[in-house]
Amino acid sequence: MDQNKALLKGRIPKYLIDQLDSYQHEKIKPHSFLTKILENDLRGSFQEATVNELMALPDIVQYVYTYLTYGSGSKEAVNSYLNNTQ
Repeated sequence: MDQNKALLKGRIPKYLIDQLDSYQHEKIKPHSFLTKILENDLRGSFQEATVNELMALPDIVQYVYTYLTYGSGSKEAVNSYLNNTQ
């Protein structure tokens, strides 16, 4: 694992990293806060977030942007990825 990825993973709550890993490797849809981030829905992510999730939001967005380049960016991209059509 590269140093930047390890640093980001260290700043994001473990339960969120676990959900992102499950999404990436097993195509399991994460809870609504992370799904909104993956869909590029900032307003929706704020509505679903806890205080701890909001504090980690910049790191989560950087992690998704850098390491989950497929299956993110729009609702359609997430649905396509989850349904194996991407």
